[in-house]
Amino acid sequence: MILFYLLISAMPFMQHPVFDASIGGLTVTKLLGVGCLGYSIYHGNRTGRIPQFFATTQAKFFCGLVVVALTSFMILGHTSRVEISPFAMYVSLLLQFFFAQMIVDTTPKLRRCIMAALIALAIASLYMIREWQQFHNLYRSFRPGAVVGDSNYFGISVVAALPVSYFLLQLRTSWLYRAFVLVCMLLTLIALMLGASRGGFLGLTL
Repeated sequence: MILFYLLISAMPFMQHPVFDASIGGLTVTKLLGVGCLGYSIYHGNRTGRIPQFFATTQAKFFCGLVVVALTSFMILGHTSRVEISPFAMYVSLLLQFFFAQMIVDTTPKLRRCIMAALIALAIASLYMIREWQQFHNLYRSFRPGAVVGDSNYFGISVVAALPVSYFLLQLRTSWLYRAFVLVCMLLTLIALMLGASRGGFLGLTL
């Protein structure tokens, strides 16, 4: 499971010095994905559990989106480097869709996955806050976001994670757990405001 938690932790970042480091032609993030895929096959064989992958409406819509995107790329795509194309991105997301359901098979695992995402977003937020602190006086209308790729990409991550973290605050857990979640939320909200992503703000409002 540690590989999957690390993979989730890498997802908010687009240009991280560790996760994007190349090892044998593959980034650390891609190697984590390959490791998670192998572990999911092992875990499925060991438990004999096959999830109902397409049981929810969201799963059906997601797979439909992947089919449309891959078809569009094969018909209209012009890039010669498949490994950095939308094709590779959607295939990796589809693989993650399958092996995540194989691996995350208990409620405690799901909660730890959510916490890994919140912590990763909080760390990404610290990067953005520091970047804004360093450069906002040098460039007019500066918007941080280098390590996360773009402030709009960061906004997408925030929209996906913060509503879930709000519900974590409603759980009957220790005050320390709720305080930690709240700190992660506040850091993320500050970074979202500094990034000035209008789409992210609109999505979060909705």
